[in-house]
Amino acid sequence: MNAANAPMFPKLTAYQIQCAIDAGEKLDLKDGDVIFREGVGRADFYVILEGKIKVVRETPGGQTVLVVHEPGEFTGTTDLLTGENATATGYALGPTRVARVRAEKFNELILSCPEMRGLLLPALTSRRTTEYAIETQQQKLAALGKMSAGLAHELNNPAAAAGRSAHTLTCSLTAIEDIVCDLLNTVITPGREEGIPLTTLCEMARRTPEEIDPLTRNEREDELCEWLGNLGLKQPWEAAGSLVGAGVSRKELEPLLERSGPKLALKLIAWLANDIDMRVGCRDLAESTKRMSEIVKAMKEYSHMDQAGAKSPTDLNKSLDTTMTVLKHRVRPKNISVRKEYGTLPLVSAFGGALNQVWTNLLNNAIDAAPPDGHLVIRTSVEGNDALVEITDDGPGIPPEIRARIFEPFFTTKGVGEGTGLGLDISHRIIRDHGGSIRFDSVPGRTTFSVRLPIH
Repeated sequence: MNAANAPMFPKLTAYQIQCAIDAGEKLDLKDGDVIFREGVGRADFYVILEGKIKVVRETPGGQTVLVVHEPGEFTGTTDLLTGENATATGYALGPTRVARVRAEKFNELILSCPEMRGLLLPALTSRRTTEYAIETQQQKLAALGKMSAGLAHELNNPAAAAGRSAHTLTCSLTAIEDIVCDLLNTVITPGREEGIPLTTLCEMARRTPEEIDPLTRNEREDELCEWLGNLGLKQPWEAAGSLVGAGVSRKELEPLLERSGPKLALKLIAWLANDIDMRVGCRDLAESTKRMSEIVKAMKEYSHMDQAGAKSPTDLNKSLDTTMTVLKHRVRPKNISVRKEYGTLPLVSAFGGALNQVWTNLLNNAIDAAPPDGHLVIRTSVEGNDALVEITDDGPGIPPEIRARIFEPFFTTKGVGEGTGLGLDISHRIIRDHGGSIRFDSVPGRTTFSVRLPIH
């Protein structure tokens, strides 16, 4: 068995356990007794005989639970191979009995017991490889958080300035229209009560763009384009597109011909079409800057919700919205419909940034699994003392033969370079560290990942 295929947490046989007992000593531990401490000396080798051993590591956000060892498993951190200080802290969960082999006698154990050697070395190597990969991933995420915070700060000011400019431009355009109307009325209708309804044209330009289906829009544009072309308007297709978009019809424009004649009417229609285009540009600019501001806000929340390094009251619905905003660019190319069914949830004590990482991993996987024009459902509710988050996609489902390996580190069904196989493993660890659970149900056409988090 090589390290790549070795299970990281194998069960020892009765013979292997006896080898450890013969090479060391039995110890009875009380709840909370520490058997090795991160950064303090080299850890000894332990085989759990009764009870449980919990192994944790200090992180900027608090303690991260690495594993809880059951009877028949062994622990001692991977420094047994390197001779370095302990890389984690292990302590007893409840009354526990272990067999301890001193670090300096570990080599003697694996030399004297070939069965132990064949099991321990691949397993410890596999654990060490996983630790390095997770540490690298955490460093990358930390660097990404700092970078996104810096980008958010740099983008926020120009986005806000552009938004203010769009608003100012719209107001100025309205003021200019009013002035032009007064001037034209004075020039065109001196001493006459009747005249060209310029204020009506301005009202047309200020309309909210009409939502119509593409087929109807094309028919209206073709009809208006032909009419304008017959009148002699240059590039009538451009003006027709603008006018139809604002809901302006031929019926509304025909009175211009009756009251001013074709030559002046064409100039007024061209003026109206350009006025509409400018207003559409202002609206697009305002909408774009609003979108930029939303993304900047989401990036800040995504990167800094856990900046204090401690758990804080977290709104799960808002946390999911923040993550979905960051991932919108992945939804659009596949035209995936996202439906949110949020319940009323109390605030949950959590590391907000860590939960964002969980949602990112689960939503990314759901987006990858969903077919083009597929569907994604994000549902939240309260069940008993838990907050429940469910993410469902309508992809092909998870084949039965790989379901047992879904949460294994480095296991991925994606192509080379598309996935590390660490997303679900990291998510599982984060949720477990919060005292919660994560599971999935999958059939063809429907896969749901469910995350439970204790409310109190």
